[in-house]
Amino acid sequence: MLRAAERKWRKSRSPDDLASYHTLLAAFTAATTSAKTSFFQSKTDACVSNPLKLFSTFSSLLIPPPPASPSLSADDFLTHFEGKVATIQNSFRHPVTPHIPHTEPIATLSSFKILEDSDVLQLSTRTTCLTRISPASEPAIPPKLLSWP
Repeated sequence: MLRAAERKWRKSRSPDDLASYHTLLAAFTAATTSAKTSFFQSKTDACVSNPLKLFSTFSSLLIPPPPASPSLSADDFLTHFEGKVATIQNSFRHPVTPHIPHTEPIATLSSFKILEDSDVLQLSTRTTCLTRISPASEPAIPPKLLSWP
C-alpha cells in the first residue's frame, strides 16, 4: 500500500495524495520500529537469567555469522562461461549464408561491335586511369590508340 500511495502521489502531485503517503509512511515506520523493538526485547528477555547465553545472543545479533557458501563455485562459473564462449565461436565457424534469389537479367548482350581507333579516342580523355596506373614499361593501352591527331 505504501508503494502504491507513493506512485499515486508522484503521478498526481496532489497535496492530498502527499498527505496520504506521509501518513502511511509514518505508520509503516512506527510498525517497523515496534517490530524490531519487540524482537530484540524478546531475545534479551529469554536470556536475562543466563549471562553466558545473553552475551552469546548479543554477539550473534551484533556480528552475524557469515553467509553460507553458494552452491556454485568459481570453477562452475568458469566452466559455464567457457561453454558459452565456445558456442559463440562455433556459430562463427559455420556461417549461415542467406539465400539470394536468382533474378533474370533484364537485357542480354548477344553481339559486340568492334571499335575503331577513332571510337576509342572519342570515348577516352587525354589522361586515363589506365595510363596512370600501369607501369611505364607495360602500357595498358597501346600507344597507337593514345596518340592524339
